[in-house]
Amino acid sequence: MKAYLLLSVIIIIMNELLLLMIAILSIKPGGFTDKALDINDNQQLLSIVNTLKPDIIQLAGNVDQFIPLNYKSQVVAGIIYLVSIKIGESKYLKVKILEPLPFQAQAPSILECTNSAFPNLEID
Repeated sequence: MKAYLLLSVIIIIMNELLLLMIAILSIKPGGFTDKALDINDNQQLLSIVNTLKPDIIQLAGNVDQFIPLNYKSQVVAGIIYLVSIKIGESKYLKVKILEPLPFQAQAPSILECTNSAFPNLEID
């Protein structure tokens, strides 16, 4: 009975945290945010991108520069970020990054990395 009660409390707390994340980040569950936001306004995401930078560069190949520009986000079992990164003159990457929920105790990971000639973040 105690284990069931504890599990119920944990689930309620995690649900409240998810709702708080949605409210703070102004994101809607199930879909990406409507407009791209400046990545410099999200220091946590900028830190994640910089941590994953060696892996992103390895996936991208030839990179002249590495300038994260903007992002969209989507709430799922964590947050998926779609990030635009300038890697050269008229060369950009669209990188999907998964940030798992805190209780999952997992590091953020790259889901997808594609080349683009434009910095926009339209979903393909």
